[in-house]
Amino acid sequence: MVPPVGEFSAMLYSTCGEIALHVPFRVLSFIDDAENSRDKILTLRLKNELPSNYNAVKVIIRLKVPRCVNRMSQQLNEPDQTAELTENQEIVWTIKKFPGRAEYVANFRLINSTSSEIKKYDIGPIRMDFEISGYTSSGLQIKGLKVQEMGKKINLNKWIRLITVSDSYVIKLWP
Repeated sequence: MVPPVGEFSAMLYSTCGEIALHVPFRVLSFIDDAENSRDKILTLRLKNELPSNYNAVKVIIRLKVPRCVNRMSQQLNEPDQTAELTENQEIVWTIKKFPGRAEYVANFRLINSTSSEIKKYDIGPIRMDFEISGYTSSGLQIKGLKVQEMGKKINLNKWIRLITVSDSYVIKLWP
């Protein structure tokens, strides 16, 4: 292989079967009725299961909500987070940097604009996008990379960068 100039991917892989994967996030969800209204209070607890020396960045949580929800209010427990209800009836919760072993909590009041009831099974699933540098959930790693160029050996180990990105990370909220 002749490497191109600049950054490139030397290896891409996906895993399946009975490989023990370490899932980086755990989600707990609760839904309650709001007092004196048809609105619902949705609470999401997102736990980063990574060791404390890893950070997930560019974390985006997408959650479908029913059409009867026309507005939303939110209460987020940490700074550097945002949440919005998009035109596609999706809550988009963004976390810039999510440290390992941390837990973030979001409370969303789903404001019902119709006479129909919001059912919990109409909410979800959660889709997540994220990036984790230096970590692989499968445990597979490149320990060394050797490039030979016209008889010269070039050691590139200091330039190897492991990065985990979500491709299709979906979490069902309700059994």
